[in-house]
Amino acid sequence: MDLRRRQLCKYVVVSGLAGGAGCQTSGPAVETVEEPDSDSDLDANEPVQTIDREFGETVRLKSGDGEQLAVTPTNARLASVFFEGESADISSVEPETRGQVFLEIAIDVENTGGGVTDLPDEISFRADGSEYGFDEYANPRGSYDELENISPGSTYEALVTFEIPVTASEGELVLSSEHSFDTIVNWSLDLDTVTRDPGDYTDLSIGTGVTVGRTGPQFSFTVASVETMQEYTYTSSGQSETHVADDGKQFVRVTVSAENTGTGRVKLPRPSVFTLIAGSSQYEHSAYGVRGETYTGGLLSEGVQTEAELLFEIPEDHDPSRVEIELVDGLLGTWTV
Repeated sequence: MDLRRRQLCKYVVVSGLAGGAGCQTSGPAVETVEEPDSDSDLDANEPVQTIDREFGETVRLKSGDGEQLAVTPTNARLASVFFEGESADISSVEPETRGQVFLEIAIDVENTGGGVTDLPDEISFRADGSEYGFDEYANPRGSYDELENISPGSTYEALVTFEIPVTASEGELVLSSEHSFDTIVNWSLDLDTVTRDPGDYTDLSIGTGVTVGRTGPQFSFTVASVETMQEYTYTSSGQSETHVADDGKQFVRVTVSAENTGTGRVKLPRPSVFTLIAGSSQYEHSAYGVRGETYTGGLLSEGVQTEAELLFEIPEDHDPSRVEIELVDGLLGTWTV
């Protein structure tokens, strides 16, 4: 997406928050001019107005037809892994290009006018001399849709996600639109101040939880404890039974906890994606009953927390060293014992 190829936009600034500057309507260069002295509507023949703001500041825009919007970029976040999903299923995505990272920005738009208004139709991010269009992933909060309309008094909230160089330290969020008057807004953003999630879910300590997903479908998952034993007793259908490990073997009981911390139901990892590492071998969970609730995965309702157990049988002379879980497709979490 190259905003310099599309200079026709939708809005002029009418509030004291947004001063203006102009640019040429032909050619790729943008030429800054002085701000207008008043908040009055500009003539439709005026050149494109360029507005420079700090990230997080609200820009109030008004068209010649009286349409008005207040636009605010918020909650910037850098992440090496992007979670997408609009239902119970969550999937993970990595940047397509090595050396890039995801930049997520929430866009809040409010229609402060008296009529139905189109959204600004172009958003990009400039960093290191290049311009990046946003990717339309299945954001839990909703991916920004420039075809949407907003009714008077309504608000629109969505995420825009860019893939930018991991080395970038500063940049600009650029908003442009094609409406009665021409406006381009540049919000400067110091990327060194933005929270960075390295996306590393490996070598976690027992008892440490990880959060999978963003707003919307989201859950936290923890390997709470790892215990070895020669035998254990559990209750099934009101009767107690004792399991004794085979000769030369021992049981390893892994207790896990999960909580649905998002909205709507969420799908937890299947039991088949758990692996126990002991010595130079790996082991799948055993089909035994356990002392407490047997971990089955499946759907977990909003706000619900659960704790359950998996059982492994390994050689008696091996010590468990690591528990591996495929949290979602392609994303491995490991807990070191």
